[in-house]
Amino acid sequence: MKAINLDFAPRRRGRFVVLASLAAVIAIGVLLERQRVAETELDNWQRKWRILETRTGQPMANRTEQNRFAGEIAQANRIIDRLGLPWGDLFAAIDATVVDDVTLLSVEPDLERKEVRISAEAKDRKAMLNYARILQQSKTLTNGYIVSHQINNQDPQKPVRFSVVAIWSGAASGGQVK
Repeated sequence: MKAINLDFAPRRRGRFVVLASLAAVIAIGVLLERQRVAETELDNWQRKWRILETRTGQPMANRTEQNRFAGEIAQANRIIDRLGLPWGDLFAAIDATVVDDVTLLSVEPDLERKEVRISAEAKDRKAMLNYARILQQSKTLTNGYIVSHQINNQDPQKPVRFSVVAIWSGAASGGQVK
């Protein structure tokens, strides 16, 4: 009798990149629209402020308003920094590390530390070490190392759940508005 190989869940490596890219594009669109609205509102307030200064003949220096606008500009700069990052390169690098014996569970970029934490589950320790080796060969994610691992003894196959941290070489700051 001939063996039948059933694969009910074929891996689609490109799906992760496509979904992540789509989510990034949508997020960028929403953030750009919010920034445009904030800039329009800021322009309106500044125009009203100049009108009041002209009518009264005195500068209208309100420290509270100035601090609020400074906070909004700082927030806009943080958003611009994040939008300027090469997200596509990151998703492509992560997609290139996908192997059959390892399932990615989460990807958590830490922009302040310029790191990416990847949580995954491997079939065994050998697959985990192979994944870490593949990650170390990436040009976008460098200096990758395993920070934790745990064998699931409850499962008869004894899979290994682990976390890897790597430096994201593309996590440099983008442009800023002054």
